Amino acid sequence: DFKFIEKIERDLAPATPPLKIMTFAFKTVKVNDNWEIAGISGITYNKVDPEKNVEVNSGELERGMFAIVRKLPNTNFPKDFDARSKSYKDIRIKAEETEAALINSFIGQIGAFDPDVLTVHDAYTSVLDTILNRIKKLKIGNWSKLSRLKKISPIDGTGLFRARHATSGRLICDTFLSSREFIRETNYSLTHLARNFLGQARNDFDENAIHHFYRNSDYLLQM
Repeated sequence: DFKFIEKIERDLAPATPPLKIMTFAFKTVKVNDNWEIAGISGITYNKVDPEKNVEVNSGELERGMFAIVRKLPNTNFPKDFDARSKSYKDIRIKAEETEAALINSFIGQIGAFDPDVLTVHDAYTSVLDTILNRIKKLKIGNWSKLSRLKKISPIDGTGLFRARHATSGRLICDTFLSSREFIRETNYSLTHLARNFLGQARNDFDENAIHHFYRNSDYLLQM
C-alpha cells in the first residue's frame, strides 16, 4: 500500500555496492568464405564504485587482463609463442586449437568473473551479433553463461532483442551508441573517438591481413 512507503534519507541508505565490469573486443578472420573469430581480448574491473570517478589504472579497481587466440586452418602458432606469452605477467594469454574452444574459453571467463556490466564498442549491431552467430553455427551449448539465467532455448532472432536475451541479468554499455547520443561526430569508430577525446593513439588492424600476424610471435602478441 502506498501509504506505507517511506523515503530513506541518503545518509541512512546502505553504501552502493561495487560493480564488476568486463570490457572486451575481438578480431575476425576470413576462413573458407566465412568470417570467424580469431582472438578475443578483455579487461576486467573487480571493484568499480559507480559513485566516483577513478582512473582506469588505479589499483583500487582490481584490474585484470586476458587474451585468447586460436589456431587458423593449416597455420601453427610460432614455436616460441607459448614461452613468449607466458612472459607477460600482467595479462593472461591462452592459446586454443579451434574457434569453438576459443569461444567456450571466453564464455567460461564470463561465467567465472560474473560481471554486472559488459562494456563493448558497437555491441548490439556488431560484436554480440557476431559471437551469437558463431555460437549458433558451432552449436556451443554453454552459451547461457553469457547471462545470469540458465537458458536452454535456442538463440533465435537477430539484433538487439537476441543480444538482450542472451545477456539477461547483465547491463550492456555500448560505447558506440552512447557516443552517438552524447557527442556530435562524423566518425564513431573507437580509433577516432580515442584520438579526439582521450588523446590516445589506437592501432587499427586490417582484418583481411590477420593471417599474416601468425608469422611470428611479435605480430601475434601485438594483435
